[in-house]
Amino acid sequence: MRIHNYFLIFVLAVILITAMGSVDVTQATHLIKPVSSLIASAYPLDHWKFDYLYTPDSAGTHLSLAFDPDQEQAAWISFYNETDGSLWVMHFVGAGGGGSCGLANLWICDQVDQESGEQKGLYTSIDIYPDVDPDPDVSTWKVGVTYYDATNDSLKYAEYSCPSVLPCLWNVENIQSATEDRDYLGLYTSFKFDSSGIPHIAYHVKDDSGENVRYYLRHAYFLNNSSGNCGETNQWQCEDVYQLNKPTGLFPSLDIDYQDRVYIAFYNESYERLDYVISPIRENAGNNLVWPLFPIDQSIGDIVGLFPSFHAPQNSTDVFQVAYYDATHGSLKYASSGHEGTGNCGLNNSWQCDPIDEMGIGLTWASISMTVDSNHIPMIAYTNRTEELSPLDLKIAEPAENQLYANCAGGSWWCGTLDSGGAYIDEAGFISLGVKPGGLAIIAYSELDSFDYPSDYDLKIAYQTLSSFLPVTMK
Repeated sequence: MRIHNYFLIFVLAVILITAMGSVDVTQATHLIKPVSSLIASAYPLDHWKFDYLYTPDSAGTHLSLAFDPDQEQAAWISFYNETDGSLWVMHFVGAGGGGSCGLANLWICDQVDQESGEQKGLYTSIDIYPDVDPDPDVSTWKVGVTYYDATNDSLKYAEYSCPSVLPCLWNVENIQSATEDRDYLGLYTSFKFDSSGIPHIAYHVKDDSGENVRYYLRHAYFLNNSSGNCGETNQWQCEDVYQLNKPTGLFPSLDIDYQDRVYIAFYNESYERLDYVISPIRENAGNNLVWPLFPIDQSIGDIVGLFPSFHAPQNSTDVFQVAYYDATHGSLKYASSGHEGTGNCGLNNSWQCDPIDEMGIGLTWASISMTVDSNHIPMIAYTNRTEELSPLDLKIAEPAENQLYANCAGGSWWCGTLDSGGAYIDEAGFISLGVKPGGLAIIAYSELDSFDYPSDYDLKIAYQTLSSFLPVTMK
């Protein structure tokens, strides 16, 4: 009877995958564990589907998601495998694509960096650069992943490319390592390629080797020559962006605008506020590289700005947007620029900062991931624990101004639970959200099962079958 049931489930799954065709790149069904119960709500929850992607070991934390612009927007996900302390990357290839994991081998899974007894692959960040060279024999396409090597307190970078006369391969490089045992270098990495394919990385450093502890927000970028100050052959430049003798530079979120300027939003714990910095114009800076710093949300007496997810303008009509956590009030907040004196936060009240939904007061770890569609409209995926000791849930929020189903942010947003935790299940301690050009969103996230001993993580995915970005104009 059990075999017949499994066969029926497999047939139904194949029918679902066939019906969805090439629209979604995330179909993979787990045949053993049931998906956590979903809370019924108004539009657009009925457009979301859920699957387990990786369950053989305890794996699926410190994850990051990106889409391949050259391969029908196929999804790539980097994550940490807790079982063997290694960095893994998986990507969707579909039926007949030579996959090695997931239902019907629709995905390829690669162990990228592993050494027995070590921990490599925390705080991953992934991005993909397209092939922009018109020569058919030359490819600029590449995948990059930044991450933290906890055993060696190092910032590392892995790059996957497919040279024209060689097989595709991963190349792993150590960018910067701690010089003392009490140093921590490379935490909370955030990474993007610029328009020329140069990788830019933001990361946090704690230097406890001297008489006074120093905290740094750092930026590293590739030079492609040996004139740099970091990397295995000095081909990288690592620079201090902001430093204090009190905690700062936490949870950096890096983005690059349409003019290739780099921006980093971060939690400034010393002032309990959300800040961001702008890369200097290097041609005019000489040796005096100063990253201008600006506060976004500095509510007096509040602990605000943790776990930010930052978006820089991608054209002249776009604005800065950031989602983040207010620990004092336990709320998800959203801020946007372009208000020019009419806002309620930021320099000269040029930003508008508003609470969107409850997340739970005093969370010491949570995850927030924001993406913006082609119309610059945001979607936010976030961890939710509204009651003490309750399980973690996965929630999303979208603007819904003047819509009947608006239920949060004073009636201007829609907020809903996508995947609920249970008695022994926590959802979405780690989240990464992306949206394809056609408007379909995908969320990679973790599930912690405390019923197993020891507790283990699974990698899960939520994906839309119909677009649910709401028809509103952000002002």
